[in-house]
Amino acid sequence: MNNVKRLSEIEASPLQRCVTGFEELDWIYGYSVFSNRTEWGLPQGKISLWAGQCGVGKSRLCIDVAKNIAKSHVGAKVLYFQTESPLSDFASWTTDTASYPNIFCSAEDKIDKIIEIIYQVRPHVVFIDSVNAIEDFSGNAKSTDRLIKGIGDKPGLKKVISDIGGHLILLGQLNQDGKTIKGGTSLPHMVDVALDIVHFHKACFYVRV
Repeated sequence: MNNVKRLSEIEASPLQRCVTGFEELDWIYGYSVFSNRTEWGLPQGKISLWAGQCGVGKSRLCIDVAKNIAKSHVGAKVLYFQTESPLSDFASWTTDTASYPNIFCSAEDKIDKIIEIIYQVRPHVVFIDSVNAIEDFSGNAKSTDRLIKGIGDKPGLKKVISDIGGHLILLGQLNQDGKTIKGGTSLPHMVDVALDIVHFHKACFYVRV
C-alpha cells in the first residue's frame, strides 16, 4: 500500500526536553527516554499555550520558569517577548536582573519581527506574553493560521521553533467564562500543548490540561 507503514516499521525518536524547575509542571509535560538518560519537561520544537484569566499569575509563572531555565541549563538562552508592559516594568518584576545575562527581552509586537528576532537569538525557550497583544493577531482563523503556520513565503511560529529546536510558550487570556481564549477559538487547536492556568502563587500552582 502506498503512503502506509506498519507502526512496527517506524523508528521512534525521543524528543529532547528542558526542565522547568517545577516538578509538577514537568510531570504534566512528560518525559523522553534515551539510551543513557531520561529527560522531563518542555519538548523541543513544540508550541504551548498557557491560558488563564487576568490576575491568576501567568506572567509570574513564566518569569519563574524563565529564571529557572536560565540558571539550571548551562549555555541556555531564554527569549521573553513582553508585549503588554514596558520592559522596565518587566525588569522590576524579575528582580536581580544582573544574574540573568542569558535572558533576552523584547517589546516587539509584530509577528514578522518576532520571528526575525527568534532566528537571530536562537533561544532554547521563547515566551510571548501575551499572544493577545500581537498586532497581527485578531483571533480569527486567518490570523491564527498566519501566526502558527505562516502565509506564502512568510514562516509562522511552528516553522521557526522547529528550525531552532526550541520550545515556545504563548500566554493568552481567557474570557470571563473561563473556557474560551480572548480573541478566538482557533488557537488552542493549533498548538501542541494547551494548559489553563487556574492559579499560581510562588511554588504553588493549579492547571487544567
